[in-house]
Amino acid sequence: MPSIPGAFSPFSVVRNYAKIAEEYKVPFPEKFDWLLSQMKDAETALMSTSRIQRPCHNDLLNGNFLLANKLYILDWEYAGMGDVFFDLANFSNNHELSENEDLLLLDCYFGQVRDQDVIRLNIMKIMSDFREAMWGLVQIGISTLDFDFREYADKHFERLTGNILNPNWERWLKDFR
Repeated sequence: MPSIPGAFSPFSVVRNYAKIAEEYKVPFPEKFDWLLSQMKDAETALMSTSRIQRPCHNDLLNGNFLLANKLYILDWEYAGMGDVFFDLANFSNNHELSENEDLLLLDCYFGQVRDQDVIRLNIMKIMSDFREAMWGLVQIGISTLDFDFREYADKHFERLTGNILNPNWERWLKDFR
């Protein structure tokens, strides 16, 4: 596809959502500053390499797919030029793909599986959870829906924290520096 208007950066979205949540006085997780420092390290590492900027959806939840003789992807408000690995990571997280399924996803998308692509996907899976967690915090402040947004945010904070504590995290970042 040709370029589309707008840009999407999960790093910018997390920072923007943090400002909104703060304005609404939503409590942040205890280790939030540490999570932000880890995000900054990831952003620095990933930005030091060439990025694949393509039109991306950036919200690949099951509810955004419609099968009716064709497969349609709905709900494009996050769409913009972005890092395709965020889209792939978001799809993987939202569909709870296994490590082997992630490899298949990369192979289907790129026609091969490279170590650097696996690492970039894993880092972006953390960013996908960070964006989802921050969306949950914003919803705590602004939404009137009867939904437990705190539980939603905490689920994603827990998974992203667990993945940052993965012994491979530092190696993944180092491999991009």
